[in-house]
Amino acid sequence: MFPGPRFSSGGQDHRLG
Repeated sequence: MFPGPRFSSGGQDHRLG
């Protein structure tokens, strides 16, 4: 998983929106 801007613990939020 990638360190998203919102979810550092699991956050794919930066690509999945």
